[in-house]
Order: sequence, then C-alpha cells, then structure tokens
Amino acid sequence: MKSPHGAAPWDSRADHATAISPDGQWLVMFGGQSAKEGGRKWKRCEDTWRVKLEGYTVSAWHRIGDLPAARSSPGVLVLPSGWLLTMGGHWTPPTETLKAKTEDTDGMKAHHEEQAYNDVVGLDLNSLSDKWKVLEASAPWPARDDEAVSVTRDDTILIFGGGTLYGGGGYHQDVWRLPKASEAYKLSHGAATEL
Repeated sequence: MKSPHGAAPWDSRADHATAISPDGQWLVMFGGQSAKEGGRKWKRCEDTWRVKLEGYTVSAWHRIGDLPAARSSPGVLVLPSGWLLTMGGHWTPPTETLKAKTEDTDGMKAHHEEQAYNDVVGLDLNSLSDKWKVLEASAPWPARDDEAVSVTRDDTILIFGGGTLYGGGGYHQDVWRLPKASEAYKLSHGAATEL
C-alpha cells in the first residue's frame, strides 16, 4: 500500500495512532498533530479515518466520527472483543501560552500535566461503528502521553510508563493492569460487518 505524498484526504501528521481491525480488513488512523506554516503552528487532530486494505486506493479513505477530544501521542490497542481503545495522549489549546520559563521545572511540569489525558475511549471495529465511546473519563492512573500499552490473550490491558512533559520528561515509572477489560467496560463481542 503506497500513495503519493499529499494525496490522502487527511492532513499530514505526526504522533498519530493506527490499528488494524481483528479481521485484518480495515486500517484505522486517528489523532496526532499537524503543522501549518512551516511548523510554527501545530494543532492536535481529532479526526478518524478508515480504509479497506484489500484493493486499497487513496480515494477509498473514509472519514468517520471524531474523537471526543483532539490528542496526539496516545496509547492504542485492539481488544480480543474487537474494540479499538485509545488512552491518554496530549493536547494543546489553540491559544497555548507557556507562562513558565524553561528552567522552572515545576512550572513546566504543572503546565504540561494540565494537558495530558487519563481517559479511555473506544471504537467498535466489529460493527464498523463511526462513533467513539468514552469508556472511562478519568482512569485511576495519572495522566500521560507516549505510554506503551498492550493487551494479553485473556483481555488484560497493561499500561507502561509514559510522560507528563510533552516532548519528553516527567516520566512515569509505573505499570497499570486491568484484567478482563471487555467485561469491565461492558463491551460486546460482535461479528464484523461489511460496509
């Protein structure tokens, strides 16, 4: 699968997330950050796009429902139940003003901690849903971005580290575990459907 630069219908971006549906038919891409004016202005993205992998064409990308909130650098995984989950991530307001000086470590931490998420948001890939669902608005783990996440065969979610300072720093040295995630979030096990 390859497309010419600039041919895809979405803005170019970095720090986004992607996942493949459990049946291997669909690629989903969401979030991230996009630069305008040569990188002087960055915006976090909330858009979500899906494309069928078989017979891929650039024009086949389809925009589906937006994330509840724009974010970059989130954790992403697909549960055995077929739900795509994203957790954490970072945002910046359109008019972000950094009041702390670079050498003010505590001020920098406070500024960036206010801009990281500790939520869990899901998208049902089995039904090819277009709507994200907030599964947990404030999880028990501290807000973070750039965390590593994984899921085991028995549906246990693991979250490793991450940071609270966008661009590096404020690192967490922790591991969080949620057994039977589909059951905990009351997520159905459906069969994939065609669009």
